[in-house]
Amino acid sequence: MLYHYRQASKSTACREVHRLPTRCPRRGRGAEVARQLLLGYRGIVVTDDYRGYHFLDETAPGFPEWIQVVRHALCWAHARRKFVAVVKGLEDPKSLKPDTITARTLDAIRQLYALERKADSLAYSESQRLKMRQEETAPLLARLKAELDDFVTQYTATGNLAKAIDYVQRNWQRLTVFLDNPLVDPDNNWAENSIRPFVIGRKNWMFNGSPAGAKAGAVLYSLASTATANGLNEYQYFRHLFEKLPYAETQADFRALLPTEFKPSLEEDS
Repeated sequence: MLYHYRQASKSTACREVHRLPTRCPRRGRGAEVARQLLLGYRGIVVTDDYRGYHFLDETAPGFPEWIQVVRHALCWAHARRKFVAVVKGLEDPKSLKPDTITARTLDAIRQLYALERKADSLAYSESQRLKMRQEETAPLLARLKAELDDFVTQYTATGNLAKAIDYVQRNWQRLTVFLDNPLVDPDNNWAENSIRPFVIGRKNWMFNGSPAGAKAGAVLYSLASTATANGLNEYQYFRHLFEKLPYAETQADFRALLPTEFKPSLEEDS
């Protein structure tokens, strides 16, 4: 599952992007699959810490040149889950004291997302969001990093806490990529939320008949997810698509039928 953000307009001042969720059926999920899907890509890739994506961090000689221009970012939602697991592992989760490293880390992540919600609610421009991240989010995360570093020099963490701290420290550079790019979210929640309906209902369409059937289903789900992610009425979009598709001949004609190009008319709204 790929979730591609494309800037809607280079001239717009607001953080306006097209969200393009794409399902890519393959017979596995190893690194080679991601290599093929991302071949030639230039930009930022936000993932979880699955080892199949670690090749994105390679800078050794001999690796394809295109990998050198890809920035690999990691997801703060996944980092948060590691610390939530620590709380859930307590005999009484409500007994968590606010001065513990777990509580302080979760509070810092809460503040991070509070800042992002503020930027969303006030419709911050790219420059405003970047300024907020550099002046407020970056110092917040720097304090968290210092606390975690200080903790591991004084104490020996074990169990889930050791895993949570290791996740953040080991991936710090990737977790902070979003700080200097206002178009990038601090997590990949959009991708996970987009794929959830498909995962929930997968037993209903477990058998696609053939790899070609799986690919056809992926195309349709990619279109539906893209329509949803961009605030469209799915029925209106697919009605428009199936009415116009038989008359499309050129690449420009087909591109005009993508959800990101769809502009509902008054007739379609009625």
